[in-house]
Amino acid sequence: MKVWIFVEGRSDELGLMALFESWKKELNNCGWGIKIISLRNKPQYFKLIGSSVAEKLLQNNTDIVVGLPDLYPCKQFEETQYKHNNITEIRLLQTRLVKKVLEDELMCKDLQSYIGRFYASTLKHDLEMLLLAAHEQLCQRLDLRRNPKRIANPESQNQSHPPKKVIIDYFKQRSSPKSYQETRDAPAILREATLREMVLTEQGRPRCPAFKSMLDWVGEKTGVQAY
Repeated sequence: MKVWIFVEGRSDELGLMALFESWKKELNNCGWGIKIISLRNKPQYFKLIGSSVAEKLLQNNTDIVVGLPDLYPCKQFEETQYKHNNITEIRLLQTRLVKKVLEDELMCKDLQSYIGRFYASTLKHDLEMLLLAAHEQLCQRLDLRRNPKRIANPESQNQSHPPKKVIIDYFKQRSSPKSYQETRDAPAILREATLREMVLTEQGRPRCPAFKSMLDWVGEKTGVQAY
């Protein structure tokens, strides 16, 4: 039994692998593996997600699959078949692409038995949203004299100033000459964080609702809660 998670790029893959390290051990103890696969970039993600997910759904009838692309940017897809502007639209788009392969190319009849094991989600806005949620670990990595204030709702950023830009600006404030390198810094930060502190506030309110929903779905399907 395995959990397959498809993401856009290598930094997403490395960052989530680091973040899920403890959860992965718990899943393994219960007979579940977890594999994160990058599809290179957002255009390639949309081109490949239908066939990639369908393949995993068909090869084992107990495996589950998650689609986790970045929500933004959207503008470059406005005049294409991959148009989307919000979480609902990007989820529906991924589900449509998977259904198309299952129905039109693979001639699957019992569609719901397959699509019910697929969870279309998104990283809103990008992987760096999770770095904003891992506030203490981020501050340790930055090593600034004056740490940035915790952002209460890391997912509630705007497209013109997404989390990645926020993180890049933070790194520019360091005395160290090293700029932000996503494949180096994101895993280093996330490896030190716990999922619970990232998805819930101290009062138990969701800090990252979209990300939490994905974790809850996988937890329900596997019987192994993430936090």
